[in-house]
This record gives sequence, structure tokens and C-alpha cells, in this order.
Amino acid sequence: MQILQAHFQEINAEFILVGPPKICALFERTPNCTLVIDNTKKAFWRALATYRLAKRIGPCDIAITLNNHFYAALLLYWTNTPKRVGYRRTGRTFLLTHPLEPINAHQVESYCHLLSPLVPKTPCPPTHPRQPPKSHRV
Repeated sequence: MQILQAHFQEINAEFILVGPPKICALFERTPNCTLVIDNTKKAFWRALATYRLAKRIGPCDIAITLNNHFYAALLLYWTNTPKRVGYRRTGRTFLLTHPLEPINAHQVESYCHLLSPLVPKTPCPPTHPRQPPKSHRV
């Protein structure tokens, strides 16, 4: 989010973050960010719930999906957003205007790669391999 905010700060961009409650809670204090809780997974008719959520959100200038699920791309498509970025996956590529080939990388690097059509030379924070916990000898 910080990379996008820094890149688009000159136009004072507004951001809409759509996700489950726990993810949205992480961004509660983010400036210029509207949070939209996505409960479509719980719906009996998920496609209908996704359509209604998309219409509630409405068109944006740019939409990015970090999720690789079909319904994530469908949500972007149904918002009528002209620039839709996400990873190319079976059955959803046609829903994206900028389908990217998946990369085999750390999750942080993968997310940074999704920004490449929008932010030239996307600065990616350094990733550190997880270290096994140190054992305590007694």
C-alpha cells in the first residue's frame, strides 16, 4: 500500500481495499483508504454476492487483485474498472486487462511484481528467509 500511495501522492489518490475483516483491520489507520469487507465467501449464491459487491464499489481507475481466485478477478471485472491487474490463472485471464505471468518468488516479491504495470521499477522491500527458532539449551 505504501508503494502505491507514494507513487500516486501527487494526485492525492484514494484507495479502496476489499478483503476479509482481519485483513481490513490491518489498514484501519491508513490515510486515503476506504475499507470494504468482503463476505461473499459465506453467501449461498457467491456469484450474485460478488456482483452486488462490485456494483456497491463501482468503477475505479485501477484495480489489483492479490488473490489468485476466480472470484477475485470477477469482482474487478464487474466493477467496470478499465485497468485490472492480477496473475494469469486458468479461467480468469480474460477478466484482467493486465494478466501477468506468475513468478516463483517470495510472497512480498510476488505482490511487488503485480505493481509493475503501474509503478515502473517498483521498489520491493528486502525479504529475509525465515530463520528456525533458536533452541535453548539448558
